[in-house]
Amino acid sequence: MVGCAQHFSAGRLCDYSGMTYKAIEQHGGLQWPLPAGVSHDGEVRRLYVDGKYQTEDGRARLIPCSWEPFPEQPNGEFPFVLNTGRTVEHWHTRTKTSQVPMLDSMVPSAWLEMNPADAARLELKSHDRVTVTSRRSSVRNLELRITGIVAPGQVFMPFHFSEANSNLVTLGAFDPISREPNFKQCAVRIERSA
Repeated sequence: MVGCAQHFSAGRLCDYSGMTYKAIEQHGGLQWPLPAGVSHDGEVRRLYVDGKYQTEDGRARLIPCSWEPFPEQPNGEFPFVLNTGRTVEHWHTRTKTSQVPMLDSMVPSAWLEMNPADAARLELKSHDRVTVTSRRSSVRNLELRITGIVAPGQVFMPFHFSEANSNLVTLGAFDPISREPNFKQCAVRIERSA
């Protein structure tokens, strides 16, 4: 058995009650859902292939809503939109991936990405140390990476690093329908660290 959580998944959308460590090793990984009693035939299983959803009538529930801009738009004091996100090397707050020497050596610390035009306007160079400040707090001493991948007026920071916690500066606002917090973007300013 994969673990006691395996029993809790039985009959649920993410059912992996048919997985065992032995089968995972034997097949080089398994795709869920994989309920108990289903053979490990190598078939890739996907949810909703049959077009049926876990609702009374089997139909999907789509909730229409109007698009609204995120609540904190940039202004003169906080002219950039900070976007936070993932890196390939780390998972959430690195509780596990920081213990993998190869992954931790590839990406040992947080950084800030900025468009070349914005960096030139602020007279910043690649590898400068910068501070990100919002209406709530600051994250200091981030390595600046200049890249055309980030649009002008926006900056990017990974959220994996507790010692450079992007959520110190992000919003506490949440979606009124899903109740998901908006830790993805907010208005910030960027300054050279002292």
